[in-house]
Amino acid sequence: ALFVPAWTPAAAATGAAPAQHLVLSCVPSVSPHVPGAAFVDIDMHGDMSERYESAAASLLEAIQALVPQPGRHLVQVVVPQAGEAQLLGGLGGLLRTAQRENPRIVGQLIEVEPGQDIARAIADSRESLASRIRYVDGVRQEGAWQETAAPSVARSPWKAGGTYLVTGGAAGALIGLMFV
Repeated sequence: ALFVPAWTPAAAATGAAPAQHLVLSCVPSVSPHVPGAAFVDIDMHGDMSERYESAAASLLEAIQALVPQPGRHLVQVVVPQAGEAQLLGGLGGLLRTAQRENPRIVGQLIEVEPGQDIARAIADSRESLASRIRYVDGVRQEGAWQETAAPSVARSPWKAGGTYLVTGGAAGALIGLMFV
């Protein structure tokens, strides 16, 4: 089966509140107030690589501090949906890894639009189990994988009469000998 990412509209979820609620906001110049949530400050100065490194280090430290504590912990990372800072969405990989290593951690990456009420986006997703959430024209959407049909005819990546460089050590040399 072949799966592709898909976004579906979803209303704010209701469910059990987490024991700890941690929010890492990567949206510049925004510090929302959400009752019961602890916010981690990110240094948003410097070039993109420095900001990403700062955000990743802060997120990792915050997750490590939650691990020995009992209960279910919600960690939300809020990133802009557009512009250079959307690259911070890569922190979702760190969240997914933490969630796999410790099932008591629920990680959410929330992509927000410019001018959006970030406090509401955080609160609306607080009780959801979705790991990817975004807002498009003010509508909350959750990301998931959707099964799709594989193409009926697979195209060959090789061109007739093409020249190819095969690398990769001894296995590459053996494959290269097969073409001689």
